[in-house]
Amino acid sequence: MALALTDILEDLHSIFESLHKFEQRYLLGSEVFYELYMQGLLDDGSYAEEFAEWAGHCKLRQKREVALKSFSRQRVEQLRLRSDGHTIRLMPHEELSEAV
Repeated sequence: MALALTDILEDLHSIFESLHKFEQRYLLGSEVFYELYMQGLLDDGSYAEEFAEWAGHCKLRQKREVALKSFSRQRVEQLRLRSDGHTIRLMPHEELSEAV
């Protein structure tokens, strides 16, 4: 099932908030953490559950960013089909419903 753009953006917002909390707690960026986690280089000991949650947020962020990129590319293709061949007219979403 494909996610709606609003769902993707809301998920990303929530994920970034969660990642920020982990980054502040451990003073480490999520990308670097995830690399260490995936390589099995962290001594997670009593933090194993928390690290698994952090890694889960990292993985979900990757998936949602891929979905956002795919949605955006599809939108650009739609805009190109409606363009004059030289420029793409990009308008805010609110104006789209008025223009149709």
